[in-house]
Amino acid sequence: MEERIYTNIIESFLEINHLKSVKTFYIERLDDEQKKDILNYHVIEYVFEGVQSKRNQEYYRELFNKFVSHVKEIVFNNQYNYIFIKESFIKKASRLRSYKGFIDKGKLTGDNFIEKESFIGDSESVFMFIGLLDSFNFNYLVDYFFDSDNSFIISSNEEFNLNNTLNKLSDLIITKNDGILNYLDVIFKICKNKNFIYRTGGDGGEEYWSLQKFYNRSCLSCKTQ
Repeated sequence: MEERIYTNIIESFLEINHLKSVKTFYIERLDDEQKKDILNYHVIEYVFEGVQSKRNQEYYRELFNKFVSHVKEIVFNNQYNYIFIKESFIKKASRLRSYKGFIDKGKLTGDNFIEKESFIGDSESVFMFIGLLDSFNFNYLVDYFFDSDNSFIISSNEEFNLNNTLNKLSDLIITKNDGILNYLDVIFKICKNKNFIYRTGGDGGEEYWSLQKFYNRSCLSCKTQ
């Protein structure tokens, strides 16, 4: 594993957002005050080997499983870990869709999760979900985490009010960004005090996988958690 540290998100934008959509890390939308504020946030990227020239399914699965194990080990080093998931596409709303929902609740335990259907206009909607990660649901929910355009993990030493947190994120995504997850907005909203977020980087294992951690530089413990 290689560890990379970025202390200037604006200058390192191309490295941090490599092979990602510009709209999910919209530097150009920042005003002057936000450009100053974003310098208070740093990124640690944990980089893991991809298949590169050794392209066969068995080797890919071996490296992928190692990466997932590392993700679990790093993330579960924190007290509370919540995964946020958004549907990949805005879809036509219907009663059946509202009834069925998005996440398979049979693969979850307890009640430490919330799913919300946000309506866009009169005929479309998108589901969003937030839930507490544990050893039981990790293997199911982590599959969504690898779609970094639509999922990330929040880590904290404090327990979150899931309903309030999901409403804040929904408002950012629906009201401000037309259904697109913009990580800069999430950083400003979530990464305060000792909270930080993880998202996946890399190119899906062709050259490398990576786990990126965004945190406020004032949080000294965030660098080692």
